[in-house]
Amino acid sequence: MSYFSEREQGERPRDSETITEGAWGGMQALIAGRVEDGSFGASYPETCPDGAAQVGTDYNILCQGAACRNSCRFEEPPWFDRSERVPDTLHILDLVQFCWRTIGKPIKGRYHDYFSHYHLSFNIDAGRDEFRTAVNPGIACAVRKISKGTTQGT
Repeated sequence: MSYFSEREQGERPRDSETITEGAWGGMQALIAGRVEDGSFGASYPETCPDGAAQVGTDYNILCQGAACRNSCRFEEPPWFDRSERVPDTLHILDLVQFCWRTIGKPIKGRYHDYFSHYHLSFNIDAGRDEFRTAVNPGIACAVRKISKGTTQGT
């Protein structure tokens, strides 16, 4: 889906090799939102205290997974890093790929009255599709420019 300005003036040129501060901020917000809605519970589940089901994302385990499995090194969880420095584009792309691999669309199941939460199941393919659709506008220019000189896929 395009924005009004793109329909009126056309898309901005995709000629940059770096992710801008604005695009990085948008990606941080997107990832933080997915942490909060439980989407990463597909791979890093928070379990109901009675042990019956998954109820969200285990934030601490997700942070450890992101630090362990990425070549990127952030001083704090990257989706909450408020420093003014935009990380290296390749590190951001590593993080995006990590997120895509570990995300799923949370599906609310039974409501647990005692703990006031829903038990969740996950649709991995739908979660990945939604994440890709949401994150692609922020990285489209950098990915296209970088991928032109790359011989290996993801």
